[in-house]
Amino acid sequence: MTPEEKLAHRRRSDKRRQVARDRGRPSNVHPHEFEEAKARIAYLHYQCGMSVEAMGRQVGFDRSTPGKVLHHSKTMHRTTYDRIMRLVYEPPVDTLDVQQLGGQVPLQPTQRRLQALIAAGYHLKYVAEETGCHAKGHLSRIANGKHDWVYSATALRISALYTKLIDVDPVDVGLTPTEILRSQRRAQRQGYAPASCWDDDTINDLDAIPEWTGACGTAEGYRIHKREYIPACKPCCAARRAHERNLYAARYSSAVDRPGGMQGDAIEPVL
Repeated sequence: MTPEEKLAHRRRSDKRRQVARDRGRPSNVHPHEFEEAKARIAYLHYQCGMSVEAMGRQVGFDRSTPGKVLHHSKTMHRTTYDRIMRLVYEPPVDTLDVQQLGGQVPLQPTQRRLQALIAAGYHLKYVAEETGCHAKGHLSRIANGKHDWVYSATALRISALYTKLIDVDPVDVGLTPTEILRSQRRAQRQGYAPASCWDDDTINDLDAIPEWTGACGTAEGYRIHKREYIPACKPCCAARRAHERNLYAARYSSAVDRPGGMQGDAIEPVL
């Protein structure tokens, strides 16, 4: 390209940018538009589990673009913005294709299903073999909540195994009574909730708690735990401590207000 051609090209580009600015659509997007595009990518990737490869295939940009928008860039070209805003969630064709399932999803639903499988008697080595997650230590970290998220490929595999096996006796798939008992004792020590504590809605609800007693999260739930010899869950323990604090505070206030103050009063512990 000759110098004259370069100059003419630059003038045409400058003219197009000026026309776009005059129309309120400059070449680079406004800050609020950039944040809007960033939020859309974050939602599709972290909440829906859509991989950057699937995004790129859908609207035709490089797989590195979502990462740049989320972590590095401060602005973007308007054509990139228009493509991002056309993105819609696209379920994977092959549920075992890690390239399609590279997105990150919240840990809790997968953790709950894995804990329920352990409580049912399925040990982690068996779960790892059945799901293709051959790193048993990785599954142990998921069960113990050592991560904040999991890849959607892992989430879908564990979910499929949970649906397949949770109502099946582990003996029927070849596990020995010793293996089953060892897994169940681990679940009891760690306080893993069995499948009976969840239903189809609550197991995916990030704010839900396991329902051991029908009143979990209350002082009554703690009493049911003790009465039925069920290890008390964390929400019930917290509710019991809060109930005791309120009861002590009420008794203290009542004793102070009486003539003679608290002389001779003894506050009995709440069981």
